[in-house]
Amino acid sequence: MKTKSIKCTDCETQYKLTLESPNQFILIDFEYQLKTLLHEEDVQKDLLQTLTKISESQNNGVINDIYDSKLYKNIQGSSPQTLTYNLNTDGAPAFKSSNRSFWPIQLHLNELSLRIRKQNVILAGMFLISSEPSPELMKIYLSKFIDDAEKLMKNGLNITIHNSNEQNFFKFHCLLVCVDSVARPVIQNRYQFNGYYGCSWCYAHGEYYNSAMRYPIVENDPALRTHNDHVLDIENCEKLSRHINGVKGRTELLRLKHLDCVWSLPVDYMRGVLLGVSRQLWSIWTTPKPRIT
Repeated sequence: MKTKSIKCTDCETQYKLTLESPNQFILIDFEYQLKTLLHEEDVQKDLLQTLTKISESQNNGVINDIYDSKLYKNIQGSSPQTLTYNLNTDGAPAFKSSNRSFWPIQLHLNELSLRIRKQNVILAGMFLISSEPSPELMKIYLSKFIDDAEKLMKNGLNITIHNSNEQNFFKFHCLLVCVDSVARPVIQNRYQFNGYYGCSWCYAHGEYYNSAMRYPIVENDPALRTHNDHVLDIENCEKLSRHINGVKGRTELLRLKHLDCVWSLPVDYMRGVLLGVSRQLWSIWTTPKPRIT
């Protein structure tokens, strides 16, 4: 087993790395995979049909797909000739008898039709770790992927269209980071849902009561977070050396141009709605009250 010695650039500690190291990750060439995918004739045909459909769609307020969203239109307005992708990562057990988990970076292009989109998910990285990743480890992992993503944002790709000499130029931007309620605060570098400012989308302040964090209904709705507010919280956090409004520090997502660090991370529908509010209401409605004797 080959061993590689490396020094940490921050603390200058010397480490020995092997394939048996508890935490390790690899990246798979994102640009090469995009080139290969968009060179396929059926994918090209589907892409051009979708782009034509988007350009001809009327702004009637009806949402048919992700390209009818405000976030998508903002990116297209700021950077024409742009293709967008959604990014996902989540932890899963590596083996049944092991505590180690793996966190893949997966993404798909939004400008493909739904069927082609789901059939061509790109695997851009894989993180093998011995426990839940900390924001610091997740930052290192994502930073290497974002290095490649930044090149595609700035330089783009020229795609030769089949049966013609025409070349189409596209840039690529991340539109959404679709992660669950556990991974989202780790990526955002902020409090979890059980913290005093645990909501990723508003400034609701929790109250610790009866051994749990509660978010009581208040007369006035709490203010919604915005990308600019989030950046300001990060700056104040770094300036004052303390957590601000649930924000612990800087996130690598800030390097993804046009990405909204608040609203580009959608609600975890399974945990936030189905296993959260819906489950709680169903339990209240169907649990019989104890008889008073």
